[in-house]
Amino acid sequence: MRKLGKPFVDAELLASKWRLQLPDYFEPSACSSKKARTSFGPDFKLFYSERRASKYYKRKAEQCIFDGLCRKSIKFPRHKAVANLFPFAPRHRVIYSRKHYQEMRFKDLEFALELAPNAAESFIYATKGSGAGIPEHFHFQSFNAELPAFKASSRLFYNDGFRIEKPEFPSYCLKFSGTGFARILYSLIQESNHSFNLALSKDSLLYFPRSKEVPENWWKFGAAELSGFFVFRDFQKFKAAKANELYKPMKDACLGLKEQERTESLLESLLPEKSGLAKN
Repeated sequence: MRKLGKPFVDAELLASKWRLQLPDYFEPSACSSKKARTSFGPDFKLFYSERRASKYYKRKAEQCIFDGLCRKSIKFPRHKAVANLFPFAPRHRVIYSRKHYQEMRFKDLEFALELAPNAAESFIYATKGSGAGIPEHFHFQSFNAELPAFKASSRLFYNDGFRIEKPEFPSYCLKFSGTGFARILYSLIQESNHSFNLALSKDSLLYFPRSKEVPENWWKFGAAELSGFFVFRDFQKFKAAKANELYKPMKDACLGLKEQERTESLLESLLPEKSGLAKN
């Protein structure tokens, strides 16, 4: 996943900055979590927090916006990181652009790909129409918890300089790893014209093109849910939830078969070396 061009800051400095302490509002005693066994591999992770659930009952005017989250922040050349007041995992942070704009730009994708290997945590991104909490302002989140989708078995799609795989997971996604794929991924995002989510680990990225924002009338799915980490707002629904009941909303939130084929055909047209395509 490195080097994508000139990095924003030196890798050691980037890692050093990321280790700076911010307030951590994660309260294990006020949280409930469980695992749900799946039929295809990694267990789902289910989570409920009183603190996080309470924010949905506040009036919009009372909800916290980025600069008001806490007094401390980690400053990067074009971005800031602050503590998340409503965490669903330890070290939950919000990373946002200093300049106000709505959609992710290429420099934001580059920054995330530089930061993720040095932070060694999970990162997620939601755009408008894909579960963003504040869709008016670009931001992504990081937290100390592993996302199950990264452990799913995959089928090879492309392997030449970097690797693209198709995880065998209820929510349709493409998995990128290696170096030099940032511009191709960004072009795919721009040309496919779908809302989408991203999830990043230390060494790979998941791209989830979306068909709808709300697969269930009571639940707005984001990148965490599509990755098998379910954040519930209702405790009774959390208690009753089982893995096989979550497969359908995961599938419904993502592209159907025809749109999957169109997306993969578009991706093929963007790849530099067609010889790297896997043979079916």
